[in-house]
Amino acid sequence: MGLAVLLFAGWLGLRTVPRTPTSSSFEVPFAQMMLLHHGQAVDMATRLRDRLVALERPDSVQTTLKFVTLDIASSQLIQMGTFQAWLELWGQPMVYSGGMDLRAMGMVGIATPEQVRSLSTPPLPKAETRFLELMIRHHQSGVAMASSAKKEVTAPQVRVLAGRIKATQGTEIRQLEALLTERGQPLPTPPTPKDMPGMNH
Repeated sequence: MGLAVLLFAGWLGLRTVPRTPTSSSFEVPFAQMMLLHHGQAVDMATRLRDRLVALERPDSVQTTLKFVTLDIASSQLIQMGTFQAWLELWGQPMVYSGGMDLRAMGMVGIATPEQVRSLSTPPLPKAETRFLELMIRHHQSGVAMASSAKKEVTAPQVRVLAGRIKATQGTEIRQLEALLTERGQPLPTPPTPKDMPGMNH
């Protein structure tokens, strides 16, 4: 079922492609970076959701987090299918090979592997708080990337999806911030270009 959904989503994204972007087009690195970005969000959301489901303890905050993590993982998996289908159609690799200033794209809020792994190991309340902090910054980066894409891309279907990502993740940021505030925790500072090295760890 999961593979079928991804393939169907990719097919939907292919129907209106008016031209073939090249490696120098903004569309290509945007799709490649969004694959990496979304993949990490799915990983983080799945790690926490698996722990929440295994707990089987009724708790309003944890119940909300179950829905939030499921929504993030499922929606971004579908979008990953679209990005993969576009890159395959364009004859481009799935992995970014360089040539563009990723800081200018907004790719600055990705978590380090150590931060992602930390969601699986500490006491669950600490992991929940850590997830909210990391995902807020992750989404802030996603919004910045989508905003850049809306300004730079010419392929209309890419611009539409970028707009959808910007709107959806903006809404999710507010939801995540509310959950973090409920816990009496301060909101994390937005990511800046100095955070960029995290993607290379």
